[in-house]
Amino acid sequence: MPLVFGYGSLVDRESIEASLGRRLGAGQGPTVCRLRGFERRWNAAAHTDSRPGYRFVRTDGTSWTGSVVFLGLEPVTNGCVVGATFWVSDEELCILDARELSYTRLVVSDLLDLPSESRKAEPIYTYVPTETARAAAKNLGDSGVVMARYLRLIDRAFRSQGTEIHEEHVMSLPPVEPFRVEEILVIASEAGDRSYAIDPGMTPL
Repeated sequence: MPLVFGYGSLVDRESIEASLGRRLGAGQGPTVCRLRGFERRWNAAAHTDSRPGYRFVRTDGTSWTGSVVFLGLEPVTNGCVVGATFWVSDEELCILDARELSYTRLVVSDLLDLPSESRKAEPIYTYVPTETARAAAKNLGDSGVVMARYLRLIDRAFRSQGTEIHEEHVMSLPPVEPFRVEEILVIASEAGDRSYAIDPGMTPL
């Protein structure tokens, strides 16, 4: 079975389970580890129009459209990213590919600091922003929005891994500027994937 390395919402057990439609079993993660040669950046963006199966609304119930920004990875010499790995089936990789629509799956098998029981996994993947998502984030300026619920979910994910890991996350999380943080909700239409409505940490862009 392959492993997936998450560094944002894919560190959160509930978020992973909502996407996969099952519980993670004992020993299936998420297990803390670190990825060498990268740092996290707010470098993945997409417009709400790219997901017609969802409504994006403000807390007062009014519709919202715009570009949403999420965490991605950037290659950096001597960089290091704290995150977590979890086991999936080959079929479940397709589910994650659909979820991470603005990202490309990348093999990072030789770049992870893994516990011994996970070293046999092959391949090991993570998700990096597509060139389109990178270009969109680069050109947004202060019109880009980071969802407050996304920030809360990531904080919860790392907090669940213990005080030291949470502090490492906080210290390495890049500032959101020039983007702004807003309370935006995601509501799935009848035709949409209901897991996005169930899980407040989904990144359906």
